[in-house]
Amino acid sequence: DGGTDTDADADADVTDVPPPPPASCTPPISLVATSDSTNVVGTGTPESCTEAALRTALEARGRIRFDCGSAPVTIPITSELRLDGYTGDVVLDGGGLVTLDGGGATRILGLHSSFERLEPRMTAERLTFANGHTTDVPHTGSTDNGGAAIYRLGGSLDVIDCVFTGNVGPENGQDVAGGAVYSIGDGTTTIVGSVFRDNRCSSGGAIGNLHNPLVLVNSIVESTAATGP
Repeated sequence: DGGTDTDADADADVTDVPPPPPASCTPPISLVATSDSTNVVGTGTPESCTEAALRTALEARGRIRFDCGSAPVTIPITSELRLDGYTGDVVLDGGGLVTLDGGGATRILGLHSSFERLEPRMTAERLTFANGHTTDVPHTGSTDNGGAAIYRLGGSLDVIDCVFTGNVGPENGQDVAGGAVYSIGDGTTTIVGSVFRDNRCSSGGAIGNLHNPLVLVNSIVESTAATGP
């Protein structure tokens, strides 16, 4: 009869819209138990939780916990806590009481493996990373200068229930990224239940990720700035 089926046409024009994501997602990773670990930073007092004690624990690797008393404690970091090599997984568990503070002068934590390697795995959980800082020295624009709180070259990185605040990388530089966290290489980067606030860097104010999968779940990123041109 030459007419049209308006109902059919309307149905054909409808685009399926997926439902909004859930308020929280099932985390792909969970906290690593450290309560039985014998690799301990501190002997029960804030004064015993020093940068030197932390460095000694990191050299031994494995599961590391803190015993600094029942109150929150801040450990000043004067130079990068650097993990080199291809073996020896590390779990660093602050128990929700420990802040590692770079004082606006140094990167806080770095894993330096090799681009193509998936190991070792570094896990940071229940820690606050504050005031990490990197500059363009010695190589202007180098990717090595990203990640003022945590830097990963090779290996794999898990971050669980951590806070990153006031971490600052270089203002300029292509692929110089992640005021808080920068991951480079074939390993995985998984971040769960964490907060990123007031971090900045040239490319990626809070998180930089290059040549690897990033999983970011149940986390907050706010008040960040990518400062590069």
